[in-house]
Amino acid sequence: MSFAARCCLAAAMTGALVVGVAPGSHAAITTYTNKADFLNALQPGYYSQPNMGDDYPDYVGGIGNIFTYKALVTTGIAVTIPPNNDLSTAKRNPSTIDFFFGPNIKAFGGYFYGNNFLGAEVASAIDFTLAFPSGIFAETLNSTSKTSFFGFISDEPLDSAVVSIPSANFVAAGTVIVGNTPPIVGSTPPVPGALPVVGIAAAFGWSRRLRQRLSAPRK
Repeated sequence: MSFAARCCLAAAMTGALVVGVAPGSHAAITTYTNKADFLNALQPGYYSQPNMGDDYPDYVGGIGNIFTYKALVTTGIAVTIPPNNDLSTAKRNPSTIDFFFGPNIKAFGGYFYGNNFLGAEVASAIDFTLAFPSGIFAETLNSTSKTSFFGFISDEPLDSAVVSIPSANFVAAGTVIVGNTPPIVGSTPPVPGALPVVGIAAAFGWSRRLRQRLSAPRK
């Protein structure tokens, strides 16, 4: 399976606000397909990570390291898609990226899309599964381009999120945003904590970047 020719095409962002409730749980989830609406709900702050493939898998960041998270490609190796160096998988059926969150995150969003062998965006149904203390929220949304935005805000802290395409295409993440919502009046401000360790360090070791392949001399 070769990814030497992977590339991206620019496209326009589309979407509207959708409201949902996590089935079988007590958490309320709001789903966004408009980035501006999503960002307007994130106060007092958020952390935005563009060019996911540049720092994968070593980034841990945020405002004062409050919003910390890790991403893990769980199917095949990790590759990057130029020109924005989006993070993608190199395997399909299924194609999955997992996100593990620090203690202060109630919001997760970004540009997520399907792509083919050449890295070109492909209209795809993407499965999102969010885990939090009281249960799991699952939703399937349709991505039409590399700037298809999807965001989720929970009234409980998020533990993890799985972004997956079950078949046919590869899933990619462009800019990813994590954050929080306005605190409840009288509540105690969250205290930054360490990122949970879930045994993913070993898996990071075999990750590769497409950029390295592209820079290698051709035979």
